[in-house]
Amino acid sequence: MNASPSNGPSSSECYAPCSKMVGFLNRHFAVMVFLSYVALHGLYHRVPPDSSSPSWSGEHHNIAASIVQGKGFADPFAPLETGPSAWVAPPFPYLLAGVFWLAGTKTPAAARLGIFLQSLIFAGTLWFIYLIVRRVFSVNCAKLAVLIWLISPNRIGLTSTYLSEIGFSTFSLLLAIVALIRFTDTPTWKAASLAGAAIGFAILCLPVMVLALPFYAYALYTLARGRTLHPLVGPVAALVLCVAVLAPWIIRNYVVFRTFVFIKSNLGSMLYSAGTSKVERDLVQRMGEIAYTRYSLERAVRWIRGHQKKFVVRCLGNALAFWVANPVKGWKRWVWNLYQIPFLAGSAVGVWGHWRRSPVVTLCCAILIIVPSVYYLTADADQHRYRLPFEALLTIFASATMTPPESGRHEPKPQP
Repeated sequence: MNASPSNGPSSSECYAPCSKMVGFLNRHFAVMVFLSYVALHGLYHRVPPDSSSPSWSGEHHNIAASIVQGKGFADPFAPLETGPSAWVAPPFPYLLAGVFWLAGTKTPAAARLGIFLQSLIFAGTLWFIYLIVRRVFSVNCAKLAVLIWLISPNRIGLTSTYLSEIGFSTFSLLLAIVALIRFTDTPTWKAASLAGAAIGFAILCLPVMVLALPFYAYALYTLARGRTLHPLVGPVAALVLCVAVLAPWIIRNYVVFRTFVFIKSNLGSMLYSAGTSKVERDLVQRMGEIAYTRYSLERAVRWIRGHQKKFVVRCLGNALAFWVANPVKGWKRWVWNLYQIPFLAGSAVGVWGHWRRSPVVTLCCAILIIVPSVYYLTADADQHRYRLPFEALLTIFASATMTPPESGRHEPKPQP
């Protein structure tokens, strides 16, 4: 007896709606990301009520208020008047001063405007991540990287609830890598100069990035080798522009303090306060900022010499906390962990599997390994905030782990 034909739908008919949905999302990917971005930050949006809120008590906010009041870059510990300052990197306080000038100093309107601008900056990081991953891996990998970065709980919280310099730092770091990719496509001295200006701006926003400067220069050298540009022209042109970007602030610090201060003056204080106590603001007012940081550095060195084992254990603990710190509690902590654990595991696999893929990827690995080491020495309660720029780089490797590698288009390999 012949079997009666089935009246059910065929497998192709079953999968047709799913295929249509995938096709729709692919065609309208940018629109879907935009709508998701707006929805996520609308849900998490929170505005400080007034100037007395703890959200306005940071050093960047106080310096921005001082700029608006006509005192210049000063008084990071207001209401204490401590005078001219180099306690924090300059770009974000000046941006925030512009916000205060437009919408009032530490007002809810200023918070709304600042968070809106901060959201635009983080939207730029989504675009930069897409450009980087598409160039060194593939389009599908780039789309996945955007989605991973889009739903990052650390990024969402820091974007929508607190005005922080870390968005500027993340943006500038990714901008420097995009500039390096542009040099890959057009290895000219002009492209190298733009790359130098970009890495200089990244250092100005995130001073620990100075540790990545040798690796950045070597990446320029490697990408130019065997091509139309002499290998040394790229690093030299980049170094000149990098110094040109940094020089005005360094000169300002020398004129104000009569001593060399690179970008920030607070390394000694951060090193000391990480192992003993918080910043002694009254002492800063009495001694002056530079004298206090030198005094703190001397105390930190004495403490380290007398507690070497404790210092090593503390640094190892800081290193672990830097990558896994989770500031939320309750059910949000579990949601965060559901994201963070697979994310870190995928990133580690990606770094191991792809670190030699191209000079740009190798540079990203070097940044992840070398630059955060400063925070292992000076970490405080905000490890998750300082981690965010490096999470953007981890996103690149996590996405590479989850997508097939064969479809990528990456930099031409340098000639020997």
